[in-house]
Amino acid sequence: MQASLLTDLNLNPKPSMNADLFLTLALLSPTLLVVVALCSWLQPGLRPRQLIQLSKSVSLINIIIAALCAYALVLHGSLLSDTLGYQGLGLAIRLDPLSILMLGMIALLAFVIIRFSSNYLDGDHRQGRFMGRLAATIASVQLLVLSGNLGVLLLSWVMTSICLHQLLLFYPERPAAIIAARKKWIAARTADVCLLGGVVLLYLQFGTGDLEQIFT
Repeated sequence: MQASLLTDLNLNPKPSMNADLFLTLALLSPTLLVVVALCSWLQPGLRPRQLIQLSKSVSLINIIIAALCAYALVLHGSLLSDTLGYQGLGLAIRLDPLSILMLGMIALLAFVIIRFSSNYLDGDHRQGRFMGRLAATIASVQLLVLSGNLGVLLLSWVMTSICLHQLLLFYPERPAAIIAARKKWIAARTADVCLLGGVVLLYLQFGTGDLEQIFT
């Protein structure tokens, strides 16, 4: 993945190996959480010790990655990857002050929540499955704040919504959980349609999904 260094309103790409490295590192953060979610299929039950240890390790690594990305921001300024898609709409990630701030906050919250959940759910017969759903949710949120294109923004938004719905229904036998999940489902699908409409209008107006060009 090649990178473009974007400073102020300058949109001329200046590929850099170091920038490439930091962008790949940023993408590694949600990727590791996806690995945790996949591993939860192997240990979905009671006291999944290896999965819990992996989750804690990944959450700590994510904090380090966020710190390194902050260093990259100081070193290079805002970074934007090339778009993997069609006609300017597709997958791309972006590192700027806001995304780095959100990435760091998510990493810290994830570290606390994962450690709390590993203790709070100790003895639950589906603890491993919960840890996997939690990891998938955090990965989706991280990808959302790293979005550099309308395509990945829409995709990560929907993924986050679906993962949160699965967490709400973790105890499907509870009436309160079912009611909350139904209300959330209606609100979330309405938000999805609104966001899709916004994406379509922006793309028709600017002819690209590149957020940097749209901001400019």
